[in-house]
Amino acid sequence: MQQKYKIFFTVILIFFFTVSNNIFCQLNVTLKQEQRGYDAIKASKILSVTQVQYKYSNGEPDVDGRNLLYNKFDSTGKCIHWIRYWPDGSKLEEINQYTYNEKGYITCITSIGMDGHIDTRTENIYDAKGNEIETNKYDTGGALMTTWIHKYDDKGREIEQTITKGSDHLPLRKVYIYDDSKNIVETDYFRQDTLTYKYVTQYSKNNMPIKEDQFTPGEEHTRRALYSYDTAGCLVENRNSYGDGKLISITKYRYNESGNIIEEEHYNSNEEPESLVKYTYEYYK
Repeated sequence: MQQKYKIFFTVILIFFFTVSNNIFCQLNVTLKQEQRGYDAIKASKILSVTQVQYKYSNGEPDVDGRNLLYNKFDSTGKCIHWIRYWPDGSKLEEINQYTYNEKGYITCITSIGMDGHIDTRTENIYDAKGNEIETNKYDTGGALMTTWIHKYDDKGREIEQTITKGSDHLPLRKVYIYDDSKNIVETDYFRQDTLTYKYVTQYSKNNMPIKEDQFTPGEEHTRRALYSYDTAGCLVENRNSYGDGKLISITKYRYNESGNIIEEEHYNSNEEPESLVKYTYEYYK
């Protein structure tokens, strides 16, 4: 993979590939970053990626793994199928099918359950500038579940998301604050007009997130995520801890000579390995 693509491949792998809850960075993947991620996958001629998880026993990964995720891409680098397997890896649990418009924007994500029926359908609406202005999620019967309204400033940066329906378990409003490099340095979550928590993010000179802290409205420090990268800009470690410094988990990433991720290793709060995820690639000829 050409070096100029590697940073954006890291962004898109987080967007599509990551299945753990270790990464809680509030990455707001823009259409420009998304397209560069597609270009990176296209440049690598990736047809599909399969993830298999191996649990650790006595300090070593098990011989037999379980299917975890499968991603299939078209020849332009866009994901067309995302498949998640049942926890024991024996059968399919969920399939996401992606639909794009003529400009390459995701217009619909259809989630199909293990019974073959549609579980949910998510539709995105864009303005003339290509900004996603509305997202609607429907249930299996076609009833509207949740609507997200996206607002932008005069520089084209998303500054607010508002949830107008079905938000019992979600923040009603999310507000983004940027630095001069267009990085999101703070994300505030509100229920109605009451702040519930916020994330504060710091970036490297290459504009990659390196530290993110979570705070309560009373400024209590509750969480911290640290991100480390190699010289090419590929994410190599994500370390999560509570606000008092107590470790929660660590995830380490390894790449092949082309810059594509090949392993994702998870450690517990005692820094003991718990699982290893291996990535296998198919390529267009």
